[in-house]
Amino acid sequence: MLCKSKKRNLVLFVLLNFLIGVELIAQDNFVLRGCFNNQDSGYALLSYYSEETGNRKRDTAKVNNGCFKFKGTVLNFNYADLEIYHADSTIKLGKSLLFDKGENNVVFQQYEDNQVALFTDTRSQKELNAFDSSISDLEKNRYRLSDSIQHYRNLLQSGKNTFDENKRTELINEFIINSKAITNRTISYILNRCDSPVSLHLLYFLVGSISNDSIDYLYLKLTDEIKNSTLNSSFLRYYSKYRKAKSQEYPFDLIDIGEKAPDFIIYRTPDLQPLNLATYKNKILILEFWRLTCYSCLKVNPLLDSLLKRYKADDLEIIAINDDPENDMPKLVKYIKNNRLNDWIHVSTNSQKPIQGLSGGDFSAYHGLAVPRTVIIDRNGIIVHKSLGYSSSDFEALAEVIRSLSHK
Repeated sequence: MLCKSKKRNLVLFVLLNFLIGVELIAQDNFVLRGCFNNQDSGYALLSYYSEETGNRKRDTAKVNNGCFKFKGTVLNFNYADLEIYHADSTIKLGKSLLFDKGENNVVFQQYEDNQVALFTDTRSQKELNAFDSSISDLEKNRYRLSDSIQHYRNLLQSGKNTFDENKRTELINEFIINSKAITNRTISYILNRCDSPVSLHLLYFLVGSISNDSIDYLYLKLTDEIKNSTLNSSFLRYYSKYRKAKSQEYPFDLIDIGEKAPDFIIYRTPDLQPLNLATYKNKILILEFWRLTCYSCLKVNPLLDSLLKRYKADDLEIIAINDDPENDMPKLVKYIKNNRLNDWIHVSTNSQKPIQGLSGGDFSAYHGLAVPRTVIIDRNGIIVHKSLGYSSSDFEALAEVIRSLSHK
């Protein structure tokens, strides 16, 4: 969208803007008051980006007679997460909102046993609510499609590997079309409301959904008044981190076929010595990095298991490396059991000790951004195959490597 010279100038502008921050002028005070029914005590938590610290700030306020009050400083407007807790620290509700300098009031009213937030005297949030209402049908359809697609992943997790893949593909295509419609509506809004805080807020959530060139183009369209805000400082900080992460080379990217495989550690029970690459000398190793929420991983796992059963006698081993959070471990263990992956060596990189039947592990030398990631190491510790993602052709290439190694 931008020529190379303009893009270079823009990147310099963004970085300079981020490094020096918004011009140090006096910030305005804000007040955020809230009331709701069915709770007389407890506390409220407000989390938002602070110009003073350059990080998110967390303020708390007591709830008295169902009401609370926050005070602070803001440069024109900002975005915050608001959470309400019972006196025993269990959460009652959580909402996000745009707030402006001056007075902001939020009123929670109960509807069918749920707390619904109605914002008053908050100009930016009212405008955001109006935009959200304009795309509500598309959002509802997106959630419906997402749930339908999730159904197929649930089938794989439960060990049911046969279903109508064409139907799932149709749902995914419909989901993509629906998501593009939401994105186009959002872009159109930003282009038509370049002087609105809502446009900067929406741009925040487009990062990663559209190209960086498009983000740059839309950002340049925003007025100086919108950029002169606390929300702008938060946006530039987030966008800078995103660009850095996307341009970063990960250890997995630097692994080359034909080179010596990097070492790793598998932590077992305290009475057993950790395992490493040398432990598997004279073995054929498949290192499979995967997650329970990854559909492609769930598709390829049964195929890998069929290879293991076929070539186990030829010293083939599969080390499955997983970084799912600890609270998902019961689901993970159930998946392993349902799919009879008991011959695999299962490792969690979130621990340096066994956790719910999985070994702990350090595979940082193979760290990457996406899954599934696959590495094959031959009997001499040399990398002979690596791949990212899953397709039938990729798997055939992997299977051919295993076949050739097993006959040596």
